Parts: sequence; C-alpha cells; structure tokens
Amino acid sequence: MDAEARPITTDMVREAMRSFCRGGNQVSNAQLYKVMALTCEQEKDRLRTRITDMIKAGEVIKIASGLYEYNFRHRVRKNTTFPVVWRFVRTQKPGWSIGYACQLTRVSHTQVARYCGWLENEGYIARHGKDGTTTLYRATDKADRTPETPYPPITDKNPFERENAAAARLATLMLCHDPYQPRVAAEIVKQCNVLLARFAVKEHENKGGQA
Repeated sequence: MDAEARPITTDMVREAMRSFCRGGNQVSNAQLYKVMALTCEQEKDRLRTRITDMIKAGEVIKIASGLYEYNFRHRVRKNTTFPVVWRFVRTQKPGWSIGYACQLTRVSHTQVARYCGWLENEGYIARHGKDGTTTLYRATDKADRTPETPYPPITDKNPFERENAAAARLATLMLCHDPYQPRVAAEIVKQCNVLLARFAVKEHENKGGQA
C-alpha cells in the first residue's frame, strides 16, 4: 500500500480547492477525493493533513467536519515591494502615473502595474484623467482610511485564470442564452469588462510611459 500511495502536495490541494470554491462555493473531502483520484486511505490521510496545515495558515476555512471554503483573500506578506508602493500611493497628490510610481519607488513596472491594478479593483485608487495617452491615478478615501499596507491574495498559478473564466462564461452566454434578455446582457458586459481591464491596457504605459 505504501509503495502505491502518491505524494499529495499542498499545491495539488490548493489548485483543486481553488477550482471548486470559486464564486463562494464550498468543497468537501469526498469531492476532493474524487477529483484528485485518491484511491487509498494513505493518500486521503495526506490530503487531510495538507488541509489541516492550510487551515492553520488561514488559507482554508473549515465550515464543518470535512467541509471547507478557500480563503481567496489569504495574504502573502513575503513581498516587500507592496509597502513601498503603498506609501507612494498614500503620499502622492492626485495625478500620478504608473511610470512615475516606478521611478520614485524603484520597483519594476510589472510589479507596480499588477499591484495598482489590484488596488484599483479593490477601490483603493481611482483613475484621475490622462496626460496624453498615459492614465493618471489618485488615492481614494478608502486608501486614506487604510494606513496599513493592503496585500493581494495569493497569485494564481495561471495569470490569466480570471480572464479564462470570463471568456468561457462569455461564450456560454452568447451561445446558450438570449442576449436580448437584460440580465444576460448585463452579465455579458460584466465579462467583457473583465477582459478589457486586462487587455485594453494602455500600450504606452506598458512601454514605460510617464506623467
């Protein structure tokens, strides 16, 4: 039995739980056994051990015996660039750009753009006009009320997971539902906005545009 038991890693469990729990869903041990094709008690024990460790770390929330939610807001505090960029965001006057933030913080454009994209989605920053083709930003009241650095949840292994889900949902809506229905149309717009937020990125900013 021992020779046949597979190693069950935290990454394997995390990927399965995140897939099940999107949209506020819960997942049970039985569902995980099935989707991960766990065929022996030793493998199931290893799974439960990994889940227990994730619960202790705050990554998983236990709802009942053998029933869980994944905490998508579980924070990674190893990244030391977030506090640097956050201090910049809270101290700058309205009208700063991603490029200017990179200059003053000495953090890479990719890291600043990703973090600021998350801050915008969470309502900590907002757009504040443009300087030519460069988008400008400002801190919001929410940022003023948040002196401690807000941390994004664990980064998806697939950086396009959210966009993939939006594209799949969009295809389903267009092919299997009536787009003339107001609720369907609103959902189509919502999924399109997810794609636009990722891909309609200011080309000049990606090249290091500055205010």
